[in-house]
This record gives sequence, structure tokens and C-alpha cells, in this order.
Amino acid sequence: MFKTELNQTSAGAKLLVALVVYFAYLASNLLNFTGPIGQWVEVGIQVVVVAIAVAVIMWQIKTVQLFKESLVAGRSWWSLIISFILVFVLVYMFGVFSVGGNIEAVLKESLPKVVSVAVTACCAGFFEEFLVRGLVLDAFVQVWQNRRTQLLSAAVSSSVIFGLLHLSNLTFQSVDATMQQVFYAFILGLALSFIRILTNGLWVGILLHSLIDFQPTIATGGSAATNWGSLLLIFLALFVISLLWLWFSDRLLLKKKGETPFL
Repeated sequence: MFKTELNQTSAGAKLLVALVVYFAYLASNLLNFTGPIGQWVEVGIQVVVVAIAVAVIMWQIKTVQLFKESLVAGRSWWSLIISFILVFVLVYMFGVFSVGGNIEAVLKESLPKVVSVAVTACCAGFFEEFLVRGLVLDAFVQVWQNRRTQLLSAAVSSSVIFGLLHLSNLTFQSVDATMQQVFYAFILGLALSFIRILTNGLWVGILLHSLIDFQPTIATGGSAATNWGSLLLIFLALFVISLLWLWFSDRLLLKKKGETPFL
């Protein structure tokens, strides 16, 4: 059922490579250049580092596909998946993260700023999706291979790591704002894991992730903290829906394996 390339490298090796790649990426972000071309040098370095990181990750996972064939078949299933993605885009991307307003705000900036934001957002989308939904998720699929909730367990584990990665933002923003990012990054990680599993690829997740990060402050500073109560209410629905979808994904996987699915 799973791609044959999944077990060509061990889960431990994948997680070790993920750790090394992540800290190399953080180190590259510490480089600071001044002067008229300093910004372009930083952008160029970022592109090169992400390209190398993606190449190393692909060396480990071999393919962005998780399964030999998609878990879902039939128009009704794909209609449900597309509906979930559309609701996610409309409610969370445009409603909560104000993607439309952010795009409008960025396009009002100077050309160098627009290019800088676009490149930074795309680099973040490619790097984090290949790292977490690609390498780390694959590793945890191997770790939890004997569980009947294999996909749910892998998604939760990789999403916890995705949330914790945002602790690095403590270097330039408040503790409260960072803890909130850790919280909602975990829940977004669940949704993006579901999208990766059911679409059997990374490209939809990369696009959505890049659009979320396409905002004026991504290349210059951090976010401000918001009300915790509102945040909990906003993301609780996405948390529950993502868990249910991942649970159904495990049911589909068990059926594909010829095993009796749980209730």
C-alpha cells in the first residue's frame, strides 16, 4: 500500500536528517547583509539553502507520494476532499489569516519588498512542507506502522514537531505571540497532514502554506499576540475536523490492506 521507497531509509535516519537540515536552515537565517544589495544577497542565500534542503530531503524520501495509489477513489470522496480544502481556504486562509488583505497590502509595497516577501513565503512553504509533511511525517508513518491508527498517530506526532519548530520565533517576538503560533501551527499541521495524505502529494500543501506566509511582516518581523479565548474558539473546529478526517483516513487504509476497520 505504501510506496516501496518509504522503508529504504529508517525512521531514525529521517529524523536525524530533519534535525540537521532544520538547524542548518536556522543558521542561514542568522546571516545579515547591509547595503543596497544586502537584501538581495539574503534572498539569494535563502533560495540556495532551501533548494539544497529540498534536495537532501528528496534523497531521503525519494518521492513526494506516500502511497502507491491514492487512498480515495470515486467522485464522492474527491468532492468531500475538495470541499474541505475550499472551506479551509475560505474560512481560515481568507478569514483568519487574511490572505486576501495581505496580498493586497504586499502588492502596494515597492518591487524589492514584493519580491522579498514572495520569495520568503515560497521558501517557507517549500522548506516546511518538505521537512515536516514530507520527511518527518514519513518517519512517523514508519514509527507507528503497527498501530491501527497509523496515519492519525503520524500526523499528530509530526504536527507536534511542526508546532515546536515555531519556538525559534522567540528570538524576535514575544513569548505569548510565540506560544500562540506553536498552538495554531500544531492544528494547521494536522490539516496539512490530512491534505498530504488524501492528495498523496505535497504540492497543495506547499501552495496553501506559501499563501498563508505571504504577508508584509514575514521578512522583517514577528506577529503580535491575540486573545487566547478567541484563538481557541477559532481553531477548535479545525482541530476536531482534521482529527476526524485523519481517523477516516486510517479506516480507508485498513480497508485497502484487507483488514477490518475500527468503528
